[in-house]
Amino acid sequence: MDATEFVRQLPNFAAKNHPERIKAFGWFLHSQGTGRFTAVDIRRCYDDAHLDKPADMNRFLASLVEKRPPELLKDGTGYRLAQETRELLDRTLGKVEQVLLVEKVLTDLQDELSDEGERVFYDETIKCYRAGALRAAIVMTWNLAYDHLVRWVLADARRLDSFNAGIAKRNPKKAHVQITKREDFEELKEDETVDIVGNVPGITTNMKRILKEKLGRRNSYAHPSTLKIERAQVDDMITELVNNVVLRLQL
Repeated sequence: MDATEFVRQLPNFAAKNHPERIKAFGWFLHSQGTGRFTAVDIRRCYDDAHLDKPADMNRFLASLVEKRPPELLKDGTGYRLAQETRELLDRTLGKVEQVLLVEKVLTDLQDELSDEGERVFYDETIKCYRAGALRAAIVMTWNLAYDHLVRWVLADARRLDSFNAGIAKRNPKKAHVQITKREDFEELKEDETVDIVGNVPGITTNMKRILKEKLGRRNSYAHPSTLKIERAQVDDMITELVNNVVLRLQL
């Protein structure tokens, strides 16, 4: 995590004054394991975040030290946030750190995808997540997993035969439907596909459970509603489907 990623998570950070920015950057440096920071460290954060630096950084640092009570403490090795200031920032910025840590886990999953098309699609999903478009991230994640599932069925003749044999059992009215290509799946509803594929060799009970549960979540958030979405729900959606469906069902 660098200062650019940190600032990106803070609304209207560019509109904050220099003392507020300096305290935030000080907190960021502490969170990265820096016990003491210097004016050079703060300038580097400004540069990494592409923000204009104050002409006299030392003056602003000194003003924070001289406040009563002080917001920065200074000794022979540099500056550190005063305890009260740090506790306040822990409450406001600690959530940002957690989001960035989760985001890194989600981003790292992309490296596990072998299909280039899926990597591009997953990258767009993460962009939705980063932008706070959580409904879009849920929909995109389901689309990625469902497309992978369909291609997995089509990639093996035995799996495809098993799937086709299960169509009439799931819905006798669709006994005439036979899948031979990607477009044929449009004859089936997604919940029908999930139920049928649950009996195809290679799909475990847990996979089917995850697929049904995540399809239900997609359905809940794909349309306008007053339901509130938490990032934790999106984190779960992405990690469960990518780890337990996309990565486990090898094409």
